[in-house]
Amino acid sequence: MIWSGGQIGQRLYAGRSDETVSSFSTQYDTTIIGKLSHDIGPVSATATVAYAPSQKSLGSDDNIYLNMGLSSGIPNTPVTVDASLGYTSGSLSAGAPGGDYLDWTVGATLTAGIFNLGVHYVDTDIKKTGIKAVDTLYDPTVVFKVGVAF
Repeated sequence: MIWSGGQIGQRLYAGRSDETVSSFSTQYDTTIIGKLSHDIGPVSATATVAYAPSQKSLGSDDNIYLNMGLSSGIPNTPVTVDASLGYTSGSLSAGAPGGDYLDWTVGATLTAGIFNLGVHYVDTDIKKTGIKAVDTLYDPTVVFKVGVAF
């Protein structure tokens, strides 16, 4: 994280992520991220922009990702529901299909004490290649999540 701040009902985040895939690699993959959140009544809206400059892991291409997400707690319950829609322009990785695509997520998270239990449906509009080993990477799926916050 480079910077984060805000006031009641609003949050702004700017960051940069540098990662290496192998401990033997001196090449880092960089992503620059910005987020703006604003509460509208009981709903929290978050807009995200992420940019990855040209790098080997992206097939020497760059990538921009835009996302809009909404979340809201269900009154008198420990459940939060959320949904998001994202748009990618560019490469996902050296071996992935390139081009523009949409992704979307719909789900819910239950908070019980220090534990978070979530379930989300995730999908994209990435076109099938006809190669099953590749196409299954982009199939719709359900993701279960268990987290601990302290």
